[in-house]
Amino acid sequence: MGVQMYEDCFLIANLNLQLLLGKNI
Repeated sequence: MGVQMYEDCFLIANLNLQLLLGKNI
């Protein structure tokens, strides 16, 4: 159960990183 929550947080963080990188370009 904890692993699933960790994966969800990782996916959300990954999307946020992509948005930040896209803005910086």
